[in-house]
Amino acid sequence: MITKLPANTVFSLIWLGFLIVPFLSISEIFELSNIDFAHTGEGINISLSQIQTPLYIKGLKDFIMLFLFIFMLRHYKIRFNKTNFFLLLLFGAFLGSFINSIILPHDVKTIDYVIKVENFSLLALFSGLRWGFPFFIPFFIFPFIDTNFISKISRLIFLIFIIHFLFQLHQLFSEFYFFGETSLHLSARNPGLFVIPSVASSFSLMLYFYYKYIYDNEIFSDNIIDILFLLSILLTQSIVGFFGFLLIWISIHRKSFKPSTAFIVTFLGAIPLFIYLNSRGLSGLIISSSYRLKFMYEAWERSSFFSSYFGLGTNTYSLLNGYGIATDSTFASIISNLGIFGALISSWIIIYILFRTFLIKNIALLIFTLILLLIMLTINISESYPVNLLAIIVISYFMNSDKADAKE
Repeated sequence: MITKLPANTVFSLIWLGFLIVPFLSISEIFELSNIDFAHTGEGINISLSQIQTPLYIKGLKDFIMLFLFIFMLRHYKIRFNKTNFFLLLLFGAFLGSFINSIILPHDVKTIDYVIKVENFSLLALFSGLRWGFPFFIPFFIFPFIDTNFISKISRLIFLIFIIHFLFQLHQLFSEFYFFGETSLHLSARNPGLFVIPSVASSFSLMLYFYYKYIYDNEIFSDNIIDILFLLSILLTQSIVGFFGFLLIWISIHRKSFKPSTAFIVTFLGAIPLFIYLNSRGLSGLIISSSYRLKFMYEAWERSSFFSSYFGLGTNTYSLLNGYGIATDSTFASIISNLGIFGALISSWIIIYILFRTFLIKNIALLIFTLILLLIMLTINISESYPVNLLAIIVISYFMNSDKADAKE
């Protein structure tokens, strides 16, 4: 039986977690508006790593994640089932890598440079724990994420999306040239409320799935939802986001392929414009993909059964320390921080979920798993807020029902 106090606390923390989203990177966004990277040639990584928003504001999201974890840990009852079995395996990967990193710290060799690690630092510990919390939270809060919770939280989330979309439109027609300028003198890539376009795209893609498969939408018609999220993803010029959108949209219309005239006009008009305005081109996509593959290869090449680099393969460590193990994807980050055992456990969980979707014939769970894999290829999802919070809600919702009773 779910007690009222924990349920109310979980809802309040997550509600607050979404409420603070517009304030987390607002200073960085306005700072980027004043930098013309396409014309000045300034170092993009340096500019993106500069923190403008006060840490006491940015730290709110971390306190929310920590409170969710600690509060629910107090109310967690250990029972022997498949959920706890996966939880124990995941905990073993974290504990083994954490201990190994204390006992065997050594230099991290990459293709480009060498990171000196003479002693295991508290910063690496903090970074690793911050990176790891989102992986564990669904195991603790899933009993509280039901249709009632979804109904109460969804209007606030949609309001955050509308604010994000309005920011994107403003960036498109203003001199927001940090990520390039099109031939029509429009902003090439528009991250809205976020600093990184791939995170903005992942946010819109995850939320599009949420409103098509999880929430029984009563705010706008399905056609308006389709158009809004398509435009939001196209404004980021994310190829992965676009293919993820198509995957969700086709799965929704698989039984009766009757899209509205408004959506068809928007789709047919937006795609050629997207291709024409895309500043990256095929070469940009190839370069982006090759870097991510390089980071995954490097991580695997230096990996051991338990990692001795726990916390180093995180955005937090790189941002606060000035250097770290570059990952740019969740998979490279898992290998770097948790080693071969962590990678195997993660792969086993993914394979189990895919097998189960076919066993119970649940298209919603299958599509979500594929979308999650696409997002994990492009960003470090556990450190990309609020994409990680959205993922926690959806994963917990599926875990709360043995049949994963999402709407079809």
